[in-house]
Amino acid sequence: MKQLLSSLLFILIFFLQGCEDKQEEPEITTVNRLSGTFWQLESYGHRGSEQQEILISTPYTLDFRSSHSQADVTFDCQIGELTYNVDMTSLHFTAQHVTQRDCTFSGVALYEDQERFIYEVITGSASYEISSDHLVIYANNDAQLSFKKIEQERLAHDQLAELAPFQSDGCSAFPDGTLFQQELWLRCCNVHDYAYWKGGSENEREEADLALRDCVADVGEEEIALLMLLGVRVGGSPLFPTPYRWGYGWPYPKSYGRLSADELQLVEEMAYLQP
Repeated sequence: MKQLLSSLLFILIFFLQGCEDKQEEPEITTVNRLSGTFWQLESYGHRGSEQQEILISTPYTLDFRSSHSQADVTFDCQIGELTYNVDMTSLHFTAQHVTQRDCTFSGVALYEDQERFIYEVITGSASYEISSDHLVIYANNDAQLSFKKIEQERLAHDQLAELAPFQSDGCSAFPDGTLFQQELWLRCCNVHDYAYWKGGSENEREEADLALRDCVADVGEEEIALLMLLGVRVGGSPLFPTPYRWGYGWPYPKSYGRLSADELQLVEEMAYLQP
């Protein structure tokens, strides 16, 4: 009897071990922490070095779609569709469709260098770090891009809010340059438009107007600079319901006054949207 029980016990143990061997290993899935998120570039540089803030009026955003491993990227001079592979630490982009568009400051070395740096990091991305509201993307050469998270719901609400997306008409009714250099001081007008679009205090307007004068003078046109200064001082008052008045991004009337923290946040977000 004991021998029979021992045999049955041996068979039972052997059977149980066989069942355990047949159990499949649990499948490990990687959670895509980027899916359905929208990011706006704040700065760029190299790991361990001081970061360079992006120049004004240049939109750089990453929109990771909720479905599929696709993302939409917006640069200053191009927009595109990317596919990406991601796990807990690595991130690699592949460009699918890229469309060129008019640059905010075409031909300006600082902006072109910025555009080139950012493009190279995106196309050469290797890893990333993410927190609740910040994303850092690294390339193999330790170049990095630092993004802040924009909530889609709030962004959509802000688009319908009071501040219109930034747009510039160049130097308005004034020429953008000379007969032979037709965009000689266009960059100066674009930067000036950005200041006028967001508005602010009376002192800030004066600083923007003086900066326009200095910018035009720096390209060798001091007399034109003074003429333009006179024009914006006379015609740029927030009291006039013109499309180029001080604070023209806001509904008329928008009087002088320093922008609140909420208004400055809205300015920063709307500057990167296309009208």
